[in-house]
Amino acid sequence: MKGISKIAIIGGGIGGMCTAIQLKKQNFDVDLIEINSTLTPVGAGITLSAATLRAFKEIGIIDQILQEGGILNLVELYTSEGELIGQSPLQSAIGADELPGGVGIIRTKLAEILKNKLEDLGVNIILNNTINEISQTSEQVSIVLKDGEQRVYDLLIGADGVRSRVRNLIFPEFKGSQFTHQGSWRVVVPRLLENCAIFLGKELKAGMNPISATQSYLYILDHIEKDEIIDPQQWSKLLSNLLSEFKGVISDIKAQIDQGKITLEHIVYRPLSVHLMEGSWHKNRVVLLGDSIHATTPHLASGAGIAIEGAIILSQELAKDQSLEEALTHYQKRHFERAKMVIETSVKLGQLEINNGSKLEHRSLMHSTLDALRQPLTV
Repeated sequence: MKGISKIAIIGGGIGGMCTAIQLKKQNFDVDLIEINSTLTPVGAGITLSAATLRAFKEIGIIDQILQEGGILNLVELYTSEGELIGQSPLQSAIGADELPGGVGIIRTKLAEILKNKLEDLGVNIILNNTINEISQTSEQVSIVLKDGEQRVYDLLIGADGVRSRVRNLIFPEFKGSQFTHQGSWRVVVPRLLENCAIFLGKELKAGMNPISATQSYLYILDHIEKDEIIDPQQWSKLLSNLLSEFKGVISDIKAQIDQGKITLEHIVYRPLSVHLMEGSWHKNRVVLLGDSIHATTPHLASGAGIAIEGAIILSQELAKDQSLEEALTHYQKRHFERAKMVIETSVKLGQLEINNGSKLEHRSLMHSTLDALRQPLTV
């Protein structure tokens, strides 16, 4: 694209790193600016769907992911007592038939793989800094960083998450996220089952997904009334209580928590909220990406996936012979309905869980949406 050479990306999460990789491949001069001191923060596991694996194939790190992660080809359904009641194969994404139906991986390991790719490509990474001010002309966008340094770019990409500073500066009218009345608990545990497993309790749903040859992560979705901070010192006790209705391997995990073998440092908790920006995703030379515009819940294992797809689509549009306005408009047009489908379906799945709705409807909705996501991106 003529007139665009120097690009800043605010936010070094999965979406921001993937965007930097794709743009650097196209020989753009890219600065990746991250508020934290590292691109590999501590976290639990993450499940990558078939569509997400296809996207990572495009990014160019799929071999490393398959080597480090736990392969998911089958989902097993259990009662809360630990009785196996069903199995369902996970299908590959169209255009990536050689890949598995899913992979579980430790978030830190995934971030490390992406960081190594950035370094191999020579992306300029700026840590311990973020944006304080933005000003634009028809020709450039100027930013002032937290440390007072001023920088000038042809394009600014805000990939700085749910509480995006870039979004708040450019779209102050944004109304914020909607709380879903669920909370997500995740904890890294020994790999006790070969396949991906879902346990259906009377009130709650839990699951275990392999994330390496020896580890899995256990997740459970809790029903909560208020979006409020829970003291981390209470996390172990609260998680143990939630696991009480499950038997089998999950009761083994509960015992390890009670015995202090699994501690606070292994547990991640967050309340679940969603949002989707219905209006424009860009203003002049500033554009948003990932959770800053479409935050979702983990029900479809696709939050990271749609951020990566957004990175791919945006980089494709910036490579075309068109104006910047056309590129940013087409990026949103190609990506909007897919992101909307993930968010709306995830919210519906959560509502079915909270209200103890039809298990058949829940399963059918999940399968149909994942099948839709297996379809190729629109051109």
